[in-house]
Amino acid sequence: MMEYPKYEKVLFCTDYSENSDYALEFAFGIAKRDEGLLYIYMCYMRILYRHLQRVFTQRGLRKDTKSIEENLVNKYKEHYVKKVKNGIRFEIVTKSGRKDDKIIKFAKREKADII
Repeated sequence: MMEYPKYEKVLFCTDYSENSDYALEFAFGIAKRDEGLLYIYMCYMRILYRHLQRVFTQRGLRKDTKSIEENLVNKYKEHYVKKVKNGIRFEIVTKSGRKDDKIIKFAKREKADII
């Protein structure tokens, strides 16, 4: 019988697509099986931030960026967190920037075992 490695940190990245919903089931299952930590991770595009810089003052931009992040967290709660059953540890993470860079940097910094 094949012995599977134990994953203590599972990084689930989402774009709110149907495929992300399927991936959550696998990420959740692994984290639950191994009693690991599940990161629910969303990276929004920096281009939105750059566009907002042209429209708003820096003070207004910081306020609106915070509002965007709060809305993302609320969307997480509505769409993903309610699907994660009790007894599993999870952390919500939102970042802005290039998705590929941010995901890899986060995974390395947190020493994620699987993405």
